[in-house]
Amino acid sequence: MFDITTETGEIRFSQNVIYTIVDRAVDSCEGKAELNNYKGKAKKQGKDKAKEKGKIPVDKSNIEVDYKDGKLRITVYITVKFGNSIKEITDSIMDKIYEDMQQILGRTPFTTKIIVTGIVSKDTARRHLEFIR
Repeated sequence: MFDITTETGEIRFSQNVIYTIVDRAVDSCEGKAELNNYKGKAKKQGKDKAKEKGKIPVDKSNIEVDYKDGKLRITVYITVKFGNSIKEITDSIMDKIYEDMQQILGRTPFTTKIIVTGIVSKDTARRHLEFIR
């Protein structure tokens, strides 16, 4: 649980709120990017429909949340489909995370790091590209 003190009072929320915000931000890329873990292992196919129905929680191995000294740091691991602009996708995901965090929690993360672990075409070409805001 995290506690945030604002002008109107205290907000207490769990990490699942952050995981859901990040998952939705990646999903907003319309299939151009997918959550991935730090080892470059893609999420299992076939779970998307069940996740939409709320039966499967967000895979937490794809997202790291650190809250120390009142500062929220988020790290997200993704793969990007070949032919898409990596910079455009990472900027879009970060913008969506910051916008939703501000709207839902009244705060933005101290830092957000997106690590592109691979480029997907027929096979996955492993990469390690970091984008930080």
